[in-house]
Amino acid sequence: MQTIRHVGFLWDDQLPVNLQEAWIEIANDLKQISEHRSTRYTPVEEDVEIHAFADASAKAYGTAIYLISNGKITLIFAKARLTPTRKLSIPKLELLAALITSRAINFIESAFRKTTITRKIMWSDSYVENRVTEIRKVPNLQVKHVPSALNPADLARRGCSFKELPISWWEGPAFLRSDNHYGHNKQSQTTTCTNG
Repeated sequence: MQTIRHVGFLWDDQLPVNLQEAWIEIANDLKQISEHRSTRYTPVEEDVEIHAFADASAKAYGTAIYLISNGKITLIFAKARLTPTRKLSIPKLELLAALITSRAINFIESAFRKTTITRKIMWSDSYVENRVTEIRKVPNLQVKHVPSALNPADLARRGCSFKELPISWWEGPAFLRSDNHYGHNKQSQTTTCTNG
């Protein structure tokens, strides 16, 4: 849609063959979604962690958020947005990704208000997220760096077809399954955001 708008096509205009083929490919890919089964997950344990991933590119930005409870990792929330039509720098887009991630964390926390959330970590391959006041308002949020190759939100910012979605999208990155999560060492760059 953004490409079509950028080129200047009107609603009733005939699209060129390359854009028609792209639309057909998207429509065929969307049909495969009905074949996927995902379990709905409500944590019952008191010891629940939120691990939120943020990423951005020149085309899109997004977030993928996982809950860990009783050794089970579940994708609980994901969102992708196209970048604004006015050009923004990559650092500003990274900030937008971090902002929607922090808002989603607040939303999830309010939805699970009867559950004790012991840890909240925002993972990003950018170090600019601490500049946003709203992000700092998320109480006790740890912000950690994760390489793009391990960041599930990387899929949101670059896009992929349904059939290309890896299993790790639904179950979270492998490093979350270990007791010593990626970056939990002295070299890790971590910032804890507190109120005030």
